[in-house]
Amino acid sequence: MVTATVGPTSPLASASFPSLAPSPASPTSGKSASSQSGGEPIVKRVYAYAHGFLSDESSFKGRHLQQLLAFRNAHLHLLNLNGGIGEGMGGISYSRGLAAIRALYDKEGGQENNVKLTLVGSSLGGYVAARFAELYPEAVEKLVLFCPGFDSQARWPRRLGEAALRAWEMEGHRDFEARRGVVRVPWSFIEDGCRHPPFPSYTAPALIIHGLRDEVVPVETTTVSLLEQGGGQLKERTQVVLVDDDHGLTQPATLAVASGAILDFLQISAPAGDPDENGAGEEGEGQGAISAADHIEVEAKLALPEDRRALEERILAAGGELKCTVIMTDIYWDLDGEAFSLSNVWLRQRSGVWELKVPAVEGERPNTQTIACYREINDVRDIAAWLVNTFPAQLGRLHHLPLAKMLAAAGAHPIASYTTRRSKFVIRTTDDDKEKGSDEGRKSQSHKLYIDIDETSFGFGLVEVEELVAGHGDIPAAKARIQHCAHELLGLAEIDDVIRGKLERYILLHNPAHHQRLVRQGVFKN
Repeated sequence: MVTATVGPTSPLASASFPSLAPSPASPTSGKSASSQSGGEPIVKRVYAYAHGFLSDESSFKGRHLQQLLAFRNAHLHLLNLNGGIGEGMGGISYSRGLAAIRALYDKEGGQENNVKLTLVGSSLGGYVAARFAELYPEAVEKLVLFCPGFDSQARWPRRLGEAALRAWEMEGHRDFEARRGVVRVPWSFIEDGCRHPPFPSYTAPALIIHGLRDEVVPVETTTVSLLEQGGGQLKERTQVVLVDDDHGLTQPATLAVASGAILDFLQISAPAGDPDENGAGEEGEGQGAISAADHIEVEAKLALPEDRRALEERILAAGGELKCTVIMTDIYWDLDGEAFSLSNVWLRQRSGVWELKVPAVEGERPNTQTIACYREINDVRDIAAWLVNTFPAQLGRLHHLPLAKMLAAAGAHPIASYTTRRSKFVIRTTDDDKEKGSDEGRKSQSHKLYIDIDETSFGFGLVEVEELVAGHGDIPAAKARIQHCAHELLGLAEIDDVIRGKLERYILLHNPAHHQRLVRQGVFKN
């Protein structure tokens, strides 16, 4: 059995609500970007990929993601964790991986140039990326981890067996089959790993993509050991996407889901004229022609039937497809006097990333309607500017501060915190575009609807059917498609009543007095 004595690590807080911590600004192309509004600092964003065990900088996923980001004018550096050219795959070690990331950080100008790294890592590279973020929190903005190799020292005995592990130690090396032949890995690789904790306590927002059939790093390493046993703060800053794949995560459907999820998480938009904005082909999980950075969300909330399996079967029978399962934690913030919520303004951190939801039409009360329409703002600078302009009495004097510091100085506090496990389906509907040309030139348009089956940590379940649109003129048709999908295709009840959403149900359960004030204000329906 492999034993390890690790050095001191950051203690995990157990408070039910976090303190406000500096929030990263949204990524740009990797060059320095100044703030046009608010006090977000000028940063130089750098993207880097760390490969896995028995691999190198030419790995398939690394090259795939490099191409994906290159089309969006962002360069992904492909790192070599094996010690550089000439060392070979057997030279890999945790320390060399950390050194490779540090070398890139220093080369790009480091703290002097306010470099912020977005680290993408696969398997062992995912662990190294998370460990670097723990050791150098000021250097890392976001993490994207593919089946991260956490708890490796406990996994090696199960993977090889105690006898093989002892032989590796006695002989001082072990031979492994790799795609380019046999690779000899020294025992010092294991010794080096024992110097690091099994689960790094990173502070940057993280997106983890994990295969349900992972045979190398069991998915429970992420869903149970990391999220459930690793402490509340790791769960609060980590979003997990579970896909039907193995450790390699190279199936086309997986790459499509991963590509869309990554672009949304990093808030990287496609250049003008991109016919397929999510960059992941027809099956991507990005928002297609709708920018994920600022869009209108048309959404119906429906009661979750008792027979959930029957609902899922109806979705599949109607042509829907289960894309992935998402585990995420939402924390909603408000000012003293409930200024945000009483104004129907909803500011949240979703797994550590700031988002703002406001009525799509000024003066409307979406939560009192059967199909709600919200505008979602994801760029942290735009969020800060919108809040300052809307709440000048509370925030005007703090406009020079970054969003998180501005909120902290204004006394913002959390009003809700819960985790959602979401089964995400996509279904496509078509309609006839009669406005373009004559009947002979009529063509069918395809529309993508998202069907989310949500179950929360406080025992509430919900079905959401939504479509993302670019402008107000698209809202009526989207509402009709949602009504048709929910009632005709899925056999759910007619959308003729307002169903409480997750946030409203949470407030009702945990702060009924606040809920009553929101009802009196017209934010929620009585």
